[in-house]
Amino acid sequence: MNLVIKDAMRQILGRAASAVWGFLVVMMITPYLGPLRFGDYSTILKFFAIWSAFADFGLYVIGLKMLGKERTKINEQKDTNQSSLVALYGKIVGTRLFMICTVYTLAIIVAYLIPAYTNNPYLVRGLPIGMLFSGSFMSAGILQTPLQLFRKMEQVSIGLILARISQLLVLAGVVYIGRSEVNFSWTDIHTQPFMRILWSVLVSWIVQTWYVVKQSNKHLPIRPQLDWSFTKSFLLGNRKYGIAYYLSSFHTLIVLILLSIFYPTIEGYTYAGTWALGLSLIEILLIVPSSLGNSLIHSTSHENIDEQKTKFGALFMLVVWIGCLVTILFSLFATPLISFLGGSKYLWTPEQRWADTILPFLGIVITLSFAKQVFNYLFVSVEKHNKLLWTNLFGVVIWLLIGIPALLSRQLIGGVITQIVLEVWFLIWAIWIAWKYDLLPHIALKKLLVLCSLVVVTWVSHWYMSTMISPVVRIWMGQWVLITGVLSRISFPRLKWWMRQLK
Repeated sequence: MNLVIKDAMRQILGRAASAVWGFLVVMMITPYLGPLRFGDYSTILKFFAIWSAFADFGLYVIGLKMLGKERTKINEQKDTNQSSLVALYGKIVGTRLFMICTVYTLAIIVAYLIPAYTNNPYLVRGLPIGMLFSGSFMSAGILQTPLQLFRKMEQVSIGLILARISQLLVLAGVVYIGRSEVNFSWTDIHTQPFMRILWSVLVSWIVQTWYVVKQSNKHLPIRPQLDWSFTKSFLLGNRKYGIAYYLSSFHTLIVLILLSIFYPTIEGYTYAGTWALGLSLIEILLIVPSSLGNSLIHSTSHENIDEQKTKFGALFMLVVWIGCLVTILFSLFATPLISFLGGSKYLWTPEQRWADTILPFLGIVITLSFAKQVFNYLFVSVEKHNKLLWTNLFGVVIWLLIGIPALLSRQLIGGVITQIVLEVWFLIWAIWIAWKYDLLPHIALKKLLVLCSLVVVTWVSHWYMSTMISPVVRIWMGQWVLITGVLSRISFPRLKWWMRQLK
């Protein structure tokens, strides 16, 4: 297996192991907090997550490419002195720390200007902890760069697992010791148990940051340096891509933020918590394209355009196939998944559409997002990343004009449909930009069309069964398990073949 795949698979397998622990975390806190307080918990984390993309400003991907070029140059010159690499990395870390301090200071000020947040005692007390958590998360992200560069990402995976275990240990004390004492209704205020849940998150990322720094220092010393000329040059030179990078993930996170503002949990609305549970299931999957893309980006900088188009075409087919399988599984097993993780409070009722209703839609969203991210990495690789700005900016403006009324009128369904529309917009324009500059990846269109058709048939069939056939009959129809097994058997050789094309 080639280095790109090994490196990416270490990340994916590590994140999968972390996901198992993460699911245990979700299983602990969702029944304990209930939809209302889980909505507050998720609002705090996602409010700062939406700012984290701006704090990153594309620095991780572009910085990784810069470090890859510098390391290649050192290797070609057969120079054992890595002082230039250490200095460049120090400037990248310094720029990240500057962005973290600047952006999160602005974020916390904005948070306390939102009435729906200042009227909620859970949010008022929890937002500073959320800021510290997000800041430590962003710091750990840039500090893991040496492990990415030297293909030691299994250490990041170990760090993730240690973070989850430490969080579970804290949660075990909070949830099981205090369970009988707390009733998180919308009329009773219990901020102390809620704050202890948030502290568990901060503890987890302190553990991860400590471990990542310890391992990264073995490969590349971490010497932060705030070089104003470098920071200014990076921000100005990549401002279009940085803003486009921020806008590309803006719509996914803003739905929860808007739900928490339009339908405050302090008034008894549970939309934010319901949406957050569905969202938590797809968040873990976002590591797939980023793991493969980050591993590929610094190994293709010296290759010609045709080789890059071949590799990114294989990456496109690989991640889209994975996304389609996820969509099918989310369609077939939405109700058992949500019931297993959150309990009956998060399931569909005749009065409300809950997390199991929106999960199949979110599968479509993540598949489109996978495809879009491949083009983002391709454009960075060939230095056309600044071309995404106006496309993403126009798309987000249109989304705000359409999405806000949809959220107000259709709540959860309105939000997810507008997300699908915007992801389609992003993908179409990414394809157009690639076509305009003769950068279209080499994609197996026939296989892609067959796969998409299979997803549509499965998705429509599930919708028909869910609405037209009684629950007893649906339980009896265990052939869905057989279908999943057949799809996995068909998919394995294709996934393996596309992985080989990335070498």
